[in-house]
Amino acid sequence: MKTDRKLKRGLADLSKLFSEVPEPLTKKQEVQAISIEPPEDVSGENRPPYLIGATVLQSSGIFQPANLIDLADAFKAAFQETYLLTVAPQPAQYEAYVNLLHLSERENFDDAPYIQLHSIGDQMNFGCVSREQFCDIVRPRIANHPLYDFDGSKKALAIFDSAFSDPITSNILELVDHCILITSPDSNQLMQTYHQMRYCLSKNQFMRCSILLTGRGAGTLWELVYERFNEIVSKFLGCDLGFLGWVEHGVMQLNPELLLEEGRNFVQLPSKIRLSKALFDPILAE
Repeated sequence: MKTDRKLKRGLADLSKLFSEVPEPLTKKQEVQAISIEPPEDVSGENRPPYLIGATVLQSSGIFQPANLIDLADAFKAAFQETYLLTVAPQPAQYEAYVNLLHLSERENFDDAPYIQLHSIGDQMNFGCVSREQFCDIVRPRIANHPLYDFDGSKKALAIFDSAFSDPITSNILELVDHCILITSPDSNQLMQTYHQMRYCLSKNQFMRCSILLTGRGAGTLWELVYERFNEIVSKFLGCDLGFLGWVEHGVMQLNPELLLEEGRNFVQLPSKIRLSKALFDPILAE
C-alpha cells in the first residue's frame, strides 16, 4: 500500500477515535485584574517593537536545538528582532546551545538578576531564562508600571523552547500568542499532536495553533495532512489550525507571516509588559 493511502486510512481511523471522546473541550481562562497607566515617554527611534510570543512543542525529539536555531533564523524575514529563549533548560540542552552558538563561557543564569542575552546574528538574540526569572514575569499581580509606547510599525518575536513534560510549560502557554506544534506525516504522531493542542487550548483559549510538518514525506504530503488534520481539529476542538510550513532533508518552506497576527488575550498584558522590559531595556540603554 502506498504511503499516501496508508496516511489517508490512518487519518480516517484517527477521526473515529476522536469521536469516541465523551467530554467536549472546555476552555477556561482565569480573570486577572489589571490597571492601565499612560505609556512611558519613549520617543524617536528608540521605541521598542511590539512583542509577539510563540512556543514550540513537539510529540517527540524530532527538533533539536540546531533545528530551532535555524527556525528562529528563518523568522527574521518577518520580524525586526527575534529572541530564542530557553527556560530552565536541562544541562545537556544548555550545553548543546553553548556549543552550537559558540558562547564564550557557561554562565550561571540561575543566579543572574536579569535575562542575559547573546547576539547570535543580525537581529537575532539568544537567552537562558531561569525558572525564578520566568515565574517573576508571569506571576499574577496588578500592573504597577506604565505601558510601553510600542512602535506599532515594528514587531519582535520571542520564541520559547518548551518541553511538554516540564510543568513550567503551562505558564509559557498562558503567556504566548502562538503555539507551533511540530509533527510528522504519521497517524500516531498526529494523535499526540492533537492531545497536545487540546491541552494548549485549555490553558489559553486565545492562542493560535499551527503545525510544522517534518520528516519523511513532509514536502509531498503536507497538503493532504493539513487538510485532513485541520478538519479534525475544527470539528472536535472548534479552532482554526494554521500551517506554518514543512521541513524535509534540510529543505525548509515556511510562512513566517503567519506569526505576525497579534494575540487578543488582555489578561496577558502585565506579563508581556514585564517580558518586553526584560528583553528591550538592555538594548534601549545601549
